[in-house]
Amino acid sequence: MVGAVNEPDLHEPIPRERLRRYCEYPYTANLLVDAARAGFEIPRLRPPEWALDYVRRYLQGERPVVITLRESRSQQARNSRLNEWIKFAETIQKDFPVLIVRDTHTANWPLGKWRTRASTDSSIRAALYHLSFCNLAVSNGPNTFCQYGRAPYLLFKQLIDDVALRYQASEWSWWRMQRLRKGEQWPWSSPLQRLTWKDDSHENIAEEFATFCAMPQAATPRVSPGVGPTYI
Repeated sequence: MVGAVNEPDLHEPIPRERLRRYCEYPYTANLLVDAARAGFEIPRLRPPEWALDYVRRYLQGERPVVITLRESRSQQARNSRLNEWIKFAETIQKDFPVLIVRDTHTANWPLGKWRTRASTDSSIRAALYHLSFCNLAVSNGPNTFCQYGRAPYLLFKQLIDDVALRYQASEWSWWRMQRLRKGEQWPWSSPLQRLTWKDDSHENIAEEFATFCAMPQAATPRVSPGVGPTYI
């Protein structure tokens, strides 16, 4: 999705000249953030055209509010507060089409009346985020498709007061691993791409979403909320 090409594996011994054009990054974003702040352009993800076409046919002109849930068995304190997200969805469903993307752990579980999408295809997921009105989620791996793409987003729960999550969700870890301090944004993000630095309570979600909707850059979605679980 960044136009990269997989090359054959390198095996030792490797002549130094062959390595000159390579660089190595960890899975955290700290070096990318440093590079962006130094003026370098950061590659952006672009979903494949076949996936964009597929999702366009499914949406039929809608630009939904997409809620991505973290429902993992690991580090459960980082999970989405499901009741808070459903409460928020209830408050906006008359004005916005809502689509919920469940965790891969619960990908095929229905969620009452809500349209849900199985979350097992990364290309379809990236295309859905790209074509949405706004993506809302807690801090989680799938946000990469928004973070390095051009999809609009509001992300919550960057910080958790839990000693066990010091290396994932503390102010210290965000600076060490991502080079961001509380309140800062990715240097390549647009006005419609924001880390909220707030917990995912209904009040926080609703407040941040209202601010998002008031921004002149936010396009108005077509309103035709679906009913019943629909899988794509």
